[in-house]
Amino acid sequence: MAAMMNTAYKQHQLPANFTFRIIEMLKRIKIHAMPRSTGLPWGLSLAAGIAVVVMTLGSQMAIRQLSEPLVFSREMTVPEVREIAVDILRAPGTSILAGKQGDTYGVGIDQRGSQDTSLLAPARGGGTWTQKADMPTARYVTGSAVVNGKIYVIGGAPVRCGITTVVEEYDPATDTWTTRADMPTARQGVAVAAVDGIIYAIGGWEGNIATCLGNMLSTVEAYDPAKDRWTRKADMPTPRTLSAIAVVDGIIYVIGGWNDPWVLSTVEAYDPAADRWTRKADMPTARYQLAACAIDGRIYVSGGGTKPSRIAPDFAPVPTVEVYDPAADTWTQASDMPRTRLLHTASAVAGKMYIIGGVDFVGGVLPFSVDVYNPARDAWTAAGDRLPTTRCGLTAAVVDGKIYTIGGFTGPGTPTLSIVEEYDLGLSQDRSNIDHAIKPEGKVLTTWGEVRSAE
Repeated sequence: MAAMMNTAYKQHQLPANFTFRIIEMLKRIKIHAMPRSTGLPWGLSLAAGIAVVVMTLGSQMAIRQLSEPLVFSREMTVPEVREIAVDILRAPGTSILAGKQGDTYGVGIDQRGSQDTSLLAPARGGGTWTQKADMPTARYVTGSAVVNGKIYVIGGAPVRCGITTVVEEYDPATDTWTTRADMPTARQGVAVAAVDGIIYAIGGWEGNIATCLGNMLSTVEAYDPAKDRWTRKADMPTPRTLSAIAVVDGIIYVIGGWNDPWVLSTVEAYDPAADRWTRKADMPTARYQLAACAIDGRIYVSGGGTKPSRIAPDFAPVPTVEVYDPAADTWTQASDMPRTRLLHTASAVAGKMYIIGGVDFVGGVLPFSVDVYNPARDAWTAAGDRLPTTRCGLTAAVVDGKIYTIGGFTGPGTPTLSIVEEYDLGLSQDRSNIDHAIKPEGKVLTTWGEVRSAE
């Protein structure tokens, strides 16, 4: 049957409702257990039956050779649960269904008219925001990591120039918080990442709340959630705070940051198995208060400030996005973010980067927008789902395809926040760092769910 269908698509032009009719017939077929028989296998009988149906419908269908090949879009997106991503693509005298992302929310329009369209269903729905249980300890410029579906929020600043050792665990399944063993070294601006179930807290700043003076740290401490225990690891070669961090193939990369009075372009890689650091190629644009995430083996580094606040009151923020390839130890330039941001978050979900929160010091704005970067297209789009509580200095973590934004503050002199908001993109499982592009020449097994016909 599959061979027959493939041959028909390649050699003939079919009316717009052909696919719909076949699907409707297949949906009504019920398969029952059959006793052994010396006759034809049921699969061949079914294929023969469908062939008869096709020939029966032949009087109603005009079948001609295509004068030009079908063209499938290369832009795909992940459909919502129980929905199938479809689009109407132009072909001579007919309409073909395929997935597509675009401003039409997955519904392409064939300009010949609605009478030729067969099936329409949304390929991209809006995400939803939900407020969750507050974090027990309000704080900002903290770090977070996920182990076994739970989020661990570590260190940070409870107040301006403050530091803390607090570690709190959030369970999204129960919407509850649990206090865990304190981190040995109190600090804010700490970079946090998890590898093989162990969380690593790297660098940061320990200072004096009265004077706002202190030391940049190279300290590395490892936390085992299963044992609720901390251990000391090899120090990072370059002390720093407010750096970006990402993991590729079990190696932790710490990028940029601030080591008073210098803004850094330094990249250093930590191998947890060997407890060893290695210097890597510098990032082209030195910056701190930046964000990073890993997608398909590459690290995407976004935004940040290029000058210390004592030199540039607005931190000289940039919209720059640079991509690091650990395998080649090289950097390349990507398309800039739609606006400058620093103290924001970058989360990878389903092969795309979601930029949330932060501050644009150029305009003095705390952005509500969620900006989405598609590496396959090197292009940015607005998600259309506004962050309910605009803030900077927050942290974010991904569990089961949902982004959790935690803590932060709204500006100088404002209270530190304990707020937690969940951004549900409509995915049923955590699909971070997976390329979900569907090749038109491939075959996809999926659940149709509710198929919506054009009106």
